[in-house]
Amino acid sequence: MAGRISYCGELLRGGDHDRFLTALFSSAATREPLFTLYAFNLEIARIRDHVKEPLLGEMRLQWWREGIAGIFSSQSCPDHPVLQALGEAIAVFDLPRQRFEIMLDARSADFSSQPHATLDALETYADAVSAGLMRLAALLLERARPGDGFPIHIQDAAFHHAGAGYMLAGLLRSIAFHGARGQICLPADVMRLEGVSPDMLLAGKMRPEIGRMIERLSQRAEMHIQRARHLLPRVPRDILPVFLPVTLAELYLKALRLCRHDPFQPPSPIPVHRKQLRLFRAWLGRRF
Repeated sequence: MAGRISYCGELLRGGDHDRFLTALFSSAATREPLFTLYAFNLEIARIRDHVKEPLLGEMRLQWWREGIAGIFSSQSCPDHPVLQALGEAIAVFDLPRQRFEIMLDARSADFSSQPHATLDALETYADAVSAGLMRLAALLLERARPGDGFPIHIQDAAFHHAGAGYMLAGLLRSIAFHGARGQICLPADVMRLEGVSPDMLLAGKMRPEIGRMIERLSQRAEMHIQRARHLLPRVPRDILPVFLPVTLAELYLKALRLCRHDPFQPPSPIPVHRKQLRLFRAWLGRRF
């Protein structure tokens, strides 16, 4: 990509490199708007990393809600580079306010000290946050070049499964990271089913029960990925960048298998060139 990368692009490259890589496969006209959309997601996702009290997290989330409201009400929004760029993208591509509000409302769960009660509840959260971001990104790309979309009923189901698979893979590979902060992000019902207590995860030591739980949830993530692929065996190339992160999720699930589903054993980092090669193959085949 020629030229200087924007503030949002640099933010994404440092904080969400997978989505940064996949956005590079979009057209020159949509790359920066995708950077902006993904940077917004990054900003609200990492609020939890910067606050110790739930109330402070909710206050920061409310600041973003008010910024979005200001954009859609044509009032002045805060002088923030992500919000300013997002306002331009919303205006150019006519992105719906409701999609942003769904993502923001779902992020309130990030500040709870309790894990999601059930796997269904976690997947509902993933639908609002992970799949919700995919829906917004696809809408942006479709409106940049209309006419190449696919039936909305198939589209929405594919987003649900792709978003759930990607988020589950991400949560599994970050168990040690969350545990170090005293946070449990896995569903309580699956933990009980496999005999895993929160204290086991917070202790940071591998046990057979934890391995069985990780394997069960990995299989669930793989199931979602396969269902998304069944619904979209070939993806219009204009929309494909939205789904490309899913193909990287498979690399992370494979890495977990290779370390025998031990979330506390840091796997070898996946080289960037290997990710790029996988993405390029998916791009050529119009598959994710």
